[in-house]
Amino acid sequence: MSDLFYIVVSDERGPSSYPHRHYTLTAAQTEAKRLARENRGVKFFVMASLGHAFEADAGWEDGAMLREIHRLRKINEDEIPF
Repeated sequence: MSDLFYIVVSDERGPSSYPHRHYTLTAAQTEAKRLARENRGVKFFVMASLGHAFEADAGWEDGAMLREIHRLRKINEDEIPF
């Protein structure tokens, strides 16, 4: 199972009790738009997984998206500002 997935969250009601995992951004966006059409005036956010903790004594493991964010920050920090 991929460590990168998306869920759709209602601005008013928050996430459902059992949120559906979307494994592509496009699928999550499509679902958010569908829900917004059915619930006029309510915002629906697409949230991405950033990592996970598995057991109480385990550390944190960054997910694919968070690793990419760290990589891009490192590139920006290494650049010489002019």
